[in-house]
Amino acid sequence: MVAAALVYLSCVITTINGPKGIDLSLDEANQQVTMVFAPTRDFPQRTYRLPASFSARTVDFVLDMYGNKTYYEVSRIDLSFTEDHNAGIPPNPGKCSLQKAEQRAF
Repeated sequence: MVAAALVYLSCVITTINGPKGIDLSLDEANQQVTMVFAPTRDFPQRTYRLPASFSARTVDFVLDMYGNKTYYEVSRIDLSFTEDHNAGIPPNPGKCSLQKAEQRAF
């Protein structure tokens, strides 16, 4: 069995506070996503590894911060990205682009 390669995405979500950068590493073989939030003036860089659900059309995952759940979905078709706080407000739309994995020394 051949292991699936990691997929690296660079994503930007449009929020009411402006754009938010998020890098994703999608690991379908292990059903996980690693999220790296770009630093902002209010927060340092943050990294989370989360379980994910991979389907033919989407990758879905949930970030649960102290009981506040944020739902994410990446389209495998057009690389659209959605962040939904499930708080009675419309989801934040976004877009991702594929990132080429750099040659590694080890």
